[in-house]
Amino acid sequence: MSDTANAGPVWGEMAHFISVFSHQFFVAPADQNYYLARFARLAGLHEEFWWQGLQAIEKYLKAGLVMNGRSVKTFGHDIQALYAAHREVFADMAFTALEKPADLADDLWNSASLASFLRRVEWQGNPNTRYGLISYSNRPEDVFVLDQVVFELRRRTIGLDWIVGELWPEPDLQLYLGQPYREVLSTEPGRQFREFNVPKGSLSHVGADFSDVFHSWYRAFRRAPADTEKPLLRRFVPRTDIKNNYLHIFYSSLEVGKIDDSTAEKVRWLCDNILSSRPMVQELMKKFEAARTGRPPDPM
Repeated sequence: MSDTANAGPVWGEMAHFISVFSHQFFVAPADQNYYLARFARLAGLHEEFWWQGLQAIEKYLKAGLVMNGRSVKTFGHDIQALYAAHREVFADMAFTALEKPADLADDLWNSASLASFLRRVEWQGNPNTRYGLISYSNRPEDVFVLDQVVFELRRRTIGLDWIVGELWPEPDLQLYLGQPYREVLSTEPGRQFREFNVPKGSLSHVGADFSDVFHSWYRAFRRAPADTEKPLLRRFVPRTDIKNNYLHIFYSSLEVGKIDDSTAEKVRWLCDNILSSRPMVQELMKKFEAARTGRPPDPM
């Protein structure tokens, strides 16, 4: 293992790279999982609520770890191991306890611990739940506990020792310029460092009932002509919508004459900390070596 895995604090361009790629690999997908978990509970799709909730928690934990020097390659989907690492890495800054919201009715919150909730979400979000192989139970506080877990883990998706103002502009944190982000975390318990990209747009064209989501524009299960005659939402039938992921963009940038020490460090970091697929690591290293040496990669 190279010195980029479980290393100490990193600064400058490399820290910016880690933040951006960790956001794209973990935080942004986790945000989608979390949104879908809340939507699933609203629609009464309880198995999906637990599955999406588990996915969100796993990714937020991984994001916080990799941004603070801990490789997540070997954790797999083990939430308990990830949370134990979270407590170790964040120490006195770790998220360790649930707190009942002051404005929430008493009968919507019990005294369950964070550890017990994580055990529940790991069990009930197990992939077998999606096949009806595992029983599940719901409690009134589930959504509110998930909200708090997500809020607290998500705001820790930052390098504790990164310096405010050195990596990107922070107009809202002028009082903390030159100080580490851990100072902001400890001083402002309501602070999120990353914008939450919440889906926007009206569903009025779809209908007033959850069943309308299923039947809209669905010719095989049309209840009435109105189901297929309503105006199509553009996002439902995008004409052209191509988005290359950041790994693909980085991979494509590895060209002869463009390899320097900084690029090599980024390749090592990705291989040591993020990419758990051996074929993916091999492909990235093959492209990197070809660009570094100027020799075409060996045929498979």
